[in-house]
Amino acid sequence: MNKKYYLLLLFIPFLQSVVSAKSVIKIKLSDDSSFVRVSKIDSRYFELSNGNPFIPVGPNICFPRLISDEKLGFESIEMMYKNLAKYGANYTRIYLASEFFEIENEKQGVFNESQIKRVDKVLALAKKYHLRIKFCFEQFRFLKDTTKRFLGSASFQKPIYHVDNGGSFTTSDEYFNSEKGKEVYMNRVQFFVNRYKHNPNVFGWELWNEFNAVEMSGKNTGMVDWTKDMLTRVHALDSNHLVMQNLGSFDSESARNIYRSIDSIPNNDVETVHRYIDLGAKFEVCHEPMDILASDAVKQLRNFGLNKPVLLGETGAVEPHHAAPSKLYLKDSTGIILHDILFAPFFAGSAGSGQSWHWKEYLQHNNLWYQFGRFNEAIKGINPLVENFQPSEFLIPGCRVYALKGNKSIIAWCRDTRSNWQTELVENIKPTIIETSISLSQLNIIEKNIKSIQIYDPWKNTWSDAKVINNYIELPSFTRSIVIKIKL
Repeated sequence: MNKKYYLLLLFIPFLQSVVSAKSVIKIKLSDDSSFVRVSKIDSRYFELSNGNPFIPVGPNICFPRLISDEKLGFESIEMMYKNLAKYGANYTRIYLASEFFEIENEKQGVFNESQIKRVDKVLALAKKYHLRIKFCFEQFRFLKDTTKRFLGSASFQKPIYHVDNGGSFTTSDEYFNSEKGKEVYMNRVQFFVNRYKHNPNVFGWELWNEFNAVEMSGKNTGMVDWTKDMLTRVHALDSNHLVMQNLGSFDSESARNIYRSIDSIPNNDVETVHRYIDLGAKFEVCHEPMDILASDAVKQLRNFGLNKPVLLGETGAVEPHHAAPSKLYLKDSTGIILHDILFAPFFAGSAGSGQSWHWKEYLQHNNLWYQFGRFNEAIKGINPLVENFQPSEFLIPGCRVYALKGNKSIIAWCRDTRSNWQTELVENIKPTIIETSISLSQLNIIEKNIKSIQIYDPWKNTWSDAKVINNYIELPSFTRSIVIKIKL
């Protein structure tokens, strides 16, 4: 036998083993190159397309506020993104129809190339700082509004769509209720989707900001029908990204039905809720401490029983009836409002932290970026995909406890009942030292099943160990709040 042929025969089994191995090898994508999706293991949470859990942590930074200069605008954005990255935040939000990013700013259906480059640039910054952006396609409420109401750099009107300015519509009803209006909307959507559907730094697409605020006759039925139609169309264009609708502040009983109707649409991927401290709101809960207000918003949506991810997508504090950012911000130099925004939703069963508004007036003004790091430290090592977390809430002396009980761990956030925005920022009462304990029966566990107990103080950024004494976990003294992490 030819020596070369003999050697080849010996080599064939090795080649076959390599080919066989390659046929079953699956390359695990990095987190940065993976897309965010609803978890296939627990649909109340998110995962990446590589299978790793994704807990959204970050604020709204929807546009540069009151900055018309492009260079200054991007300097402002990058400064904030850099601070988020420093403390482990991983997500934020952009209004594509804000003045700074609006690509359709001169004529209906004509997209401005220089504005398009701005959207490219903000996504490049997101990639640089490992952030995902939730993009909101539209936000206008009127075609033409003579009172010229604005939200910072985000106009509530779309005059280029009006016939007086060369557009196709005389009323917003014509826009929402005609096929022509849907074509104009989808023409804009298709541009963005075609350009960015392969970009993993896109968290997902929101159809509209606070859709129930638009002018539309037959409003509730019309909103649901339009949303169903647009969700179907956008999903057909983009199978990589989440698609969701967005509604205004859940601050009155009248909001409940439209929230339920919109959230119940099967291909509305995420239940997103807005709610603020607002003394002008009809719901008394909007006048309560932030942890109560925020956790209740999450519970209201969870009570729909839809088993979708819930996110508190906009929250903060406003002057009555959303007249302006709250004056409380000027005094909240330690970020007690932000702390509750971050912690309360997640520990009430949300898929992520609460997403604060007022990035310039509050976060930047008080340099509160470190609070995102405190939340990330508290949930470090937690994987909700394997836990099947069940949220519960109960009282212990001096504290409200928000607990998540899972298969492998219990994590609980204890919030002082006597300290809140009212006592600290209005009445100028400093928080008192809390000394308390938590019983194992309230956590529904027995001592022999506990492997370890760790305590995190987010105000000191310190960890300590704890033990069970007579079926109670004795907590170290603390102010405002503390986190308990139990391994089972």
